[in-house]
Amino acid sequence: MMLKLLIRLVVAFWMCQSVASKCELPSDFWCDHASIEAECGTARYCATYRRNMRNRPFNVKIFIDGNSTDSQRFVVEKLYPNLVSHPERATITLFPLASNSRSHKSAKCMSSDPGCNLNKLLSCATHNLNGDKLYHFVFCIEMNMKFNRTVEESTKSCYREVTTGREEEMIRYCLTSSEGNVNEASDEKMARVLRPSRHQFLPWISINDRSLGEMQVKSQVASIVVSMLYQTGNIVTARKWSLLREPSSTDCP
Repeated sequence: MMLKLLIRLVVAFWMCQSVASKCELPSDFWCDHASIEAECGTARYCATYRRNMRNRPFNVKIFIDGNSTDSQRFVVEKLYPNLVSHPERATITLFPLASNSRSHKSAKCMSSDPGCNLNKLLSCATHNLNGDKLYHFVFCIEMNMKFNRTVEESTKSCYREVTTGREEEMIRYCLTSSEGNVNEASDEKMARVLRPSRHQFLPWISINDRSLGEMQVKSQVASIVVSMLYQTGNIVTARKWSLLREPSSTDCP
């Protein structure tokens, strides 16, 4: 009798673990397949979820280092041609940061540090340009840098190609005044809010104010995010990738 009871308990535990292995996924994964919905008892949740998420734009924050080849490639090859070409699908905000992040202390560029000056330039641009003009300017700078032009050469070329005289004056003033340092400090404060402990390299991406720590794999982050946001015909959310556990009444003890 005891043996039969033990066997039943073992079988029940195994079945529970099998279901739990699926139900312990983040809640958004519950809606990927009908079988998972059935096992986790989430059909009603998923129906509501799909209605709410359909055509909802994403809020994307992208932290880049203008002097980093990884960030340059992301801006030139992924961000500009893919994300920016579909503005209705995402609100994109750029935050230029140095890769070492200087422990998130107040940013102060030295005139002899071209890498720091480049990030300060991009930071000033993000605070003085808007929409397509900002993306075009950042793309222009990063494209020039990718082809080994100096910061000065890139800046001169992109001022001429993208900005008006007034916009150029505003960016130049930002670069030579305390405004630039204030902007950089603000950018780093935002980075600190979005879980800097998981920030190991740039580009670093946050979607709907979720820092995608588990996704920050250097060789994958850019392509995964672009694919995640723009799969046609699929409802895909950032919360799938943030892997933040949400308790469920369907969990096994």
